[in-house]
Amino acid sequence: MSQTSSLNESTTDLSYRVKEELKAQYARGARPTAREYLDRFWRLRADRDLAVSLIYEEFVLLEETGATVDAEEFCRRYPRWRESLELQLRIHRELRASAGYAPAARPLPEPGDCFHGFRIESILGRGGTAQVYLAYEEAMGGRPVALKVSPDHGREPEIIGWLDHPRIMPAFSVCHDPPGGLRGLCMPYRPGVPLDALVRRIRPLRGSQGASALRAVLGADEGPGQAPVPTPDWPGWLGFPSNGAYEKGVAWIILAVAQAVHYIHSLGLIHRDIKPGNVYVGVREGPLLFDFGFAKWQRAPDLVPGGTLAYMAPEQLVAFLEPRRWDEVGSASDIYSLGLTLVELLLDQPPDLPRESSSATRAARELLSMRSRPRWPARLISGRAPRALAKIATRCLAPSPRARYDDVRELAEDLVRFIGARSASRSRRARRQKCFSGRRASV
Repeated sequence: MSQTSSLNESTTDLSYRVKEELKAQYARGARPTAREYLDRFWRLRADRDLAVSLIYEEFVLLEETGATVDAEEFCRRYPRWRESLELQLRIHRELRASAGYAPAARPLPEPGDCFHGFRIESILGRGGTAQVYLAYEEAMGGRPVALKVSPDHGREPEIIGWLDHPRIMPAFSVCHDPPGGLRGLCMPYRPGVPLDALVRRIRPLRGSQGASALRAVLGADEGPGQAPVPTPDWPGWLGFPSNGAYEKGVAWIILAVAQAVHYIHSLGLIHRDIKPGNVYVGVREGPLLFDFGFAKWQRAPDLVPGGTLAYMAPEQLVAFLEPRRWDEVGSASDIYSLGLTLVELLLDQPPDLPRESSSATRAARELLSMRSRPRWPARLISGRAPRALAKIATRCLAPSPRARYDDVRELAEDLVRFIGARSASRSRRARRQKCFSGRRASV
C-alpha cells in the first residue's frame, strides 16, 4: 500500500484499508505494528481517533494469536495516544468480562469478608466487573443491605444521587477502597430476585398460571425480611394483569421498566445497559431498574462508555469498534435493549451471541452482522407471541435508531393498549353471552 495511492481516498477509507492489510498480515504469520503504518501515513497520525483505533486493532490481533499482552507496557509504546488508548483498553477489558470472555480485572470480596464496615453474607448477583452482595451494615445496627462492589471509576454514585423514581433502585451511601481500586455502593435490601433469575424460576409455571406466575414465584425468595407473595394492592404491583395471559404480565413488567427509562431520558440520561440482570423485581416494590455504571449524561463527558455486549444496540456495537462514535449512541439504544429484554421474556431465550472467541472485538463484529439482518419477526411468530406484542418488539429492534419508537413514552402507550386489550376469544365469548342474554330477556 503506497502513500501516493492513498491521496485519492478519504482518511476513514484509508484507515479501513490499513486495518484490513494489518489483519491479512497477521493471518499470514507476520507481525507488523500499527506504528509502522502511522509512520507511513501522516493523515492517520493527524486523526487521533483513527490512530487509536488502528493501535487498538493491533492489540486485538495480538490477543487473538494467543499472545499475553501487558496492556500497560503496550500503551507505553504509543506515548502520543497513551491516555486515549488506556481508556479504550479498559473498555475492552470490561466488555470482555460482561460478555463472559474474561474474569473481573481486580479480586472482589467473598462471602465472610468485611468491606469497609459491611459484613458480606452472600452473593446476590454478578456482573462483568462487579458483584452485588447481601451484607450487614455494622454501623447501622447490622441492618441488611445490598452492597454493589465494583472498580472505582465512573459516575454511578453521583448519577443515582440525583434520581428519585419509584421504578429505580435508590442508594444509601458510597464507600471507597483505594488500595484495591474498588468502591462499594450501599442500597436497600429488598426481598425479590433479578428479572433473569425470575424468568428461570417461572419456566415450569408460565403455561398453567399465566401472568400470575410472575408474582407467585417471588414467594420462593430466601433471606432476611422475606415477604409473602405480592398482592395486587401493594403499590409496586398496581395495575398488574393478575388474571391475564403470561404475555400480558411480561408486557406489564416491560412497561414498568419503560416508565423508569422515560424518567431518566427526561433528565438527559441514557442507561446503556438495560437487560434482565439489571432489573430487580421486588416482592413489594415490583420491577426496579438499577446499575447505572455505564450511564451517560447526554451533555457531559463520556467517562465509561460501554454496556453488555449481548444487549447492545447496533449503534453501540459500532461505537465499540470505532470509539470516536460513542457520541452517536443516544436514547434509542435503550429502546433497543428494552426490545431485547421483551423478546427474551417472551421466548425464554437470551439474545444471540456469536461463538466463543478470545476477542470481544470479533464478537462485536459478528453481533453487528447478525443485528443488521434481524430474525426477530420469524422467531416471535414461531414462538406464538401475540401479534400486537410481536409488532412492538420488532419496532424496538429495528437496526436503524430512526425506525424505532420516537421515544419511550410512545412505546409505553403501545404496551398499555396491549395490556388493556381483551383477547379475541374472550371478546367473542362476551359477545355471545350478551347476545344470548338479550334473547332470553326478549322471550
